[in-house]
Amino acid sequence: MNRFLRIGATCLIGSILLFSIHPEPSYADDFFDKVKKAAEDVQKRRQQQSGQQAQPQKPQQQQRAPQPVPAQRQQPSALPQQQARPAAAQPNYDPPQPSANFGTPQATAEIAAKAGVLDVVGIKLGMPLSTALDAVKAQGNIKLEPKSRLEYEALPGVVMTPVLAGKNLSLASDEGSEYLGLLLTYAPNETFVYGVWRDIWFGTKESRPLVDTILAGMRKKYGPESVREDTLLLWLYDAQKQQVMGPKAKEIWQKCANHWMVGADYDPGNIQRQVTRGYYTVSDGRDYHSGACHSHALVQARYSADTPAGASQPLIMNVKVRATNHQLEASGVTATHVLLTQEANKLAEKRQAEAAKRSGPQF
Repeated sequence: MNRFLRIGATCLIGSILLFSIHPEPSYADDFFDKVKKAAEDVQKRRQQQSGQQAQPQKPQQQQRAPQPVPAQRQQPSALPQQQARPAAAQPNYDPPQPSANFGTPQATAEIAAKAGVLDVVGIKLGMPLSTALDAVKAQGNIKLEPKSRLEYEALPGVVMTPVLAGKNLSLASDEGSEYLGLLLTYAPNETFVYGVWRDIWFGTKESRPLVDTILAGMRKKYGPESVREDTLLLWLYDAQKQQVMGPKAKEIWQKCANHWMVGADYDPGNIQRQVTRGYYTVSDGRDYHSGACHSHALVQARYSADTPAGASQPLIMNVKVRATNHQLEASGVTATHVLLTQEANKLAEKRQAEAAKRSGPQF
């Protein structure tokens, strides 16, 4: 193709030269301009073709340049919001400390003065020991004896007797048996009754009362029970002497059963641990129930019965009633524990000072 263009261009130039040598006066200039324009067009087309050959071939589809990705709007994190919120108050499991209303001899006496709304056979909670012993005498020939004695080197001359109990000796063997016991506060408090229990066993079938008779008598004395589970009945009262009923009473009772020694007359080992470690010794010194276990009073009654031959209704074989004021108990224990701890620390410091004075051999 280029060859033909070159040949054509050569012919045109030759013609131009020929006519230049022999010009026609009328049309030579006109013709010359046309031939010159034609030669320039040929040259222009040749340059365009030459440029197209040198230019690299464009791809059929250009790759799209990567578009800048708009920055994603960050979602507000939940962490700053959580940090902005005030931290929840940590639960306080510290045991109760001595105060004007609790844990001192004076506070214990004040609690005892208000505890007399509950009693067992006339022995009221909160009674001084001397008054309680007079009430015991009215029940028959019952001789109470100490069932536990606590003595500590740090408290010389102090003997604590937290439990007194005895048997009613005035009953004949065929009449059954009766046991009575008192739970008491101890030094440095005055001796007050914080718990009473009475345990009765009936002898012959003729002496055994109906179950309904026993239940009616207890409900007349204490009112409708807060909780009943089969042969166990509970009456629960708060520190304002208001009875707690239903599910709430059951919840408190279940939480505090270990502290209250439910089902036992007393536990000498637990009493000693409370004196040396504090009221909440069974929970490693922690009050996990917001004071519920040292601010309630409880009456519990449990009976056993059967229907002997010839009887139409169940008859009572045994019934045990126990009343305790655990606010009075805990206040007295706390005062005793604080005193023992202080005196034990003093004794330890004294011994350390004496040991430091001892001289050893020279080496």
